[in-house]
Amino acid sequence: MARLRRRLLMLVVLLAGVALVSYRPLLTAAGAFLTPQDLPEKCDAAVVLRGEDTDGLRLEEAARLYRDGWVGKIVLSGGLLPFGIHETELSLPWALKIGLDRESLVTIDSDATAAWTEALALAPELKKAGFRAVILISSETDARGLRVIYRKAAPGLRVLVRTVPQPHFSAHTWWHTREGRKAFFYGWTGLLRDWLR
Repeated sequence: MARLRRRLLMLVVLLAGVALVSYRPLLTAAGAFLTPQDLPEKCDAAVVLRGEDTDGLRLEEAARLYRDGWVGKIVLSGGLLPFGIHETELSLPWALKIGLDRESLVTIDSDATAAWTEALALAPELKKAGFRAVILISSETDARGLRVIYRKAAPGLRVLVRTVPQPHFSAHTWWHTREGRKAFFYGWTGLLRDWLR
């Protein structure tokens, strides 16, 4: 009996040591899994998804892809904001202000309040515009889920994902702050929901 207790104690100490040594790489891997970043390829359009909370960084990334010749158009998606305003009513003037020409911009308004409803609204419009390959631009913790959503909502559409830095989230340190843990939690619960949808 004493020998069994010693072995169990040694096993617990060993597992605790492994967990202590490897918890950072495991947590980093779990955060990085949410945030795949495709290398740019030639695509028909960059799609700036709803929910911009990074001071225009999504639109700036789309503009960079357009100016570098990776995409021929920029699609501004616009969910409904408070007071009956669509997000495109804010993003379109901003796009023009940063030097994009109106001919390069396509606006698609919807009443979407989530990534899934936005995908359902965007998919037929993207196909109607003749787009066969797009680069979605969104926040880091939504990236993996977006791939899942658009495979289901827009079969036949080639989808790449580019992200912009997300406030309060880093794959390497997300567990240090409450905001980082929250972003991680919402990213993973959203991904699981999208897988099961």
